[in-house]
Formats: sequence, structure tokens, C-alpha cells
Amino acid sequence: MSVSVDEWLKQQGTTMRRGVDTSQMFVDKEQSESYAKYRMKYCDQVYQFIVDYCRETSPDLDLCVDCGCGPGQSTLGFAKYFKKVVGVDISEVQISNAPKHDNVEFKVGSAEKLPFIESGSVDLWSSAQSFNYMPEKE
Repeated sequence: MSVSVDEWLKQQGTTMRRGVDTSQMFVDKEQSESYAKYRMKYCDQVYQFIVDYCRETSPDLDLCVDCGCGPGQSTLGFAKYFKKVVGVDISEVQISNAPKHDNVEFKVGSAEKLPFIESGSVDLWSSAQSFNYMPEKE
């Protein structure tokens, strides 16, 4: 028997739902630094699996866009595979905690509007642990 998202959330004891206003999350520097320090990192096999799949249709791997990147944990994992990686996050504080890397650029912005990305130029659009924060319709 299937249940609605709202009912499932209620059963879990939470009201957290995609589409909530997340623009005020991670505005505190200390909170953002803790997130950068303690958020789980992915093993190389995860990136390799994704990259192998991408190479089936786009062998050059020119551009990866990682939306909701926070301080760049998953963004940096793609850097050794793609010519350019762009990490995008709505939180300026999160972006300020992202480490520098030669072929990685970090931008403050929303996943729904990427005016700095040319249409049709993206080989991989990634969203590691942030998709649930994005609005349902936009």
C-alpha cells in the first residue's frame, strides 16, 4: 500500500519536505565549517561508477555541474575526471568554505537557474544529498 509523501513524513516524525525555504540554511559560519568537516565523503568507486556511465555517451567529460554542492565534498571528487567542474550552492557561506582547485569553480546560485552554464554543454549534472532541499516545481 502506498502512502503520500506527507503521510510518510508524518510517520517518520518529521515535516521536512522538498520545497521548504532553504535559503537561510548554512548562513552561520560555524555551522558551515562543521558541515564541511563532518559530512560524509564518497569513496573513489562511487565517482568511477558515475564517470564510467557518463563516458558511454560523452567520452570527453568536459563539464560537470554539481548543484547544492555545499563546501564541495562531491564537487572535488569529480575534478580528476572532468576538464571543468562547477559547484553551485545557494549559501555564500558554504561556498566560502570550499577549497580551491585548478579546474573547479564555485558559484553562489540556485540549481534551478544557471545563467552561467551554456545550454547543452553539461556532461554530468550532479546533486549529492541536496535534491531533497530543491523546490518541487520551478
